[in-house]
Amino acid sequence: MNRIFKSPEGKKAEADVVALVDDKSVTFIECKGYNPYTDVPDKDFSHWLQHNVPVIYAAVKAHPEWNNLKVRFEFWSTASLSDDASAMFETAKKTIKASRYTIELRLGKQIHQLCKDTGDDGLVTSFRKHFMKYPPVEQQGVVVHVQPQGWTVNA
Repeated sequence: MNRIFKSPEGKKAEADVVALVDDKSVTFIECKGYNPYTDVPDKDFSHWLQHNVPVIYAAVKAHPEWNNLKVRFEFWSTASLSDDASAMFETAKKTIKASRYTIELRLGKQIHQLCKDTGDDGLVTSFRKHFMKYPPVEQQGVVVHVQPQGWTVNA
């Protein structure tokens, strides 16, 4: 986790997760655990797509044991992407030659499904509790009143 890669030109980029599958493929995952009610900041997404991906790819091509592997980059986030970031992703995905590498998105609902696919109820509950959108407080049977002194909660 959190591995720094350096291209032959000396540029550096970080991958949060690196998954190596035998002598077949290597996947680099960027994880962004933002509030599910917001969008990933465009600057964060564009930095990953326009800086991290090419720098890490250059490092892979210079790596003696990885330079012939299938390469994949994934961006995982519990938040959504803005329309601009989504368009940037779609343009890049269509432009990038799959023979070089591929890029994928995994957002909240997809990550939730991956958690469910493990069959681990604790993982699913933890993910939902910490990273998924919950109904507004009023729908949970909790009433919040704002007073000049601060917040009070009545259940």
